[in-house]
Amino acid sequence: MVTRTLLALLVILCVFSCSSPRDRGSKSIPDSPVLPIAEESPSGRTPPDFKTFHTALGFAGAWVNQIYVDSIRKNRSPRQDQWISESCINIPDSTLKTTSMISGFHEGGAEMVVVKDGNRYQFYDPEFKTPKDIIEPMSPDRLRIGNQYFQKLKQPDMKKYEWGILNEILFDGKYQSQDGKEVVFGINGHVKGLDTVTYYQPHADYTGEQDLGVDRISMGHSQENVHEYGFQFNKDTLLIYHIDCLQYDSMAHECGLEKLGELSWKLQKMPG
Repeated sequence: MVTRTLLALLVILCVFSCSSPRDRGSKSIPDSPVLPIAEESPSGRTPPDFKTFHTALGFAGAWVNQIYVDSIRKNRSPRQDQWISESCINIPDSTLKTTSMISGFHEGGAEMVVVKDGNRYQFYDPEFKTPKDIIEPMSPDRLRIGNQYFQKLKQPDMKKYEWGILNEILFDGKYQSQDGKEVVFGINGHVKGLDTVTYYQPHADYTGEQDLGVDRISMGHSQENVHEYGFQFNKDTLLIYHIDCLQYDSMAHECGLEKLGELSWKLQKMPG
């Protein structure tokens, strides 16, 4: 009986010792963890530093405050609408170049640098320390800067201090004189149809001592040979006058207050 018991124990011990280690450990040893593959950005690169990123600007050009444009077309008096503070700005052709906002067509503000930070355009101070207004192109001829909207000039003349703004948004077009002749005021400052006048430039800046009480326009044979006139619009009729002095400053040897004098031209603006 003892012999049979010892023989049974020996068989059990042999079977246990022949089982594989793999079978013994399949439930107690965990599988190796599967690590996720890191995803790269679509470009495979980190965004460039806006302080050094140089790229062309598709909205470069001369821009005029939309409030000023709308007011001029309604009131037709540059003197009356002189109060627009952020009146115009010239956006450079690429980032990292400086510009400044013009106030009242008279004074330039602090210099600003245009940058592109990711998909956003923005102004910074030239040292890249202080962020300023965000720039949002709305369409080819409409731009938002901060909370102000701007309209792009079609043919600015950057050699003129007023950039030819009033030429484009107020005077440009065809007129008819009292004797039935066609008169054309061009965006480029040229006049056709007035025998003695081939050049004109309306004044946009009436700050301080320049505001003598009359909306002014320079007219003559050329930019260097002009005479000062006063003007006003009566609906679609352009009236251009000689200027009379109401108060002459004998100490400064100049007029201190003006008024519209004799009518020189009466021109009816034609539709289209």
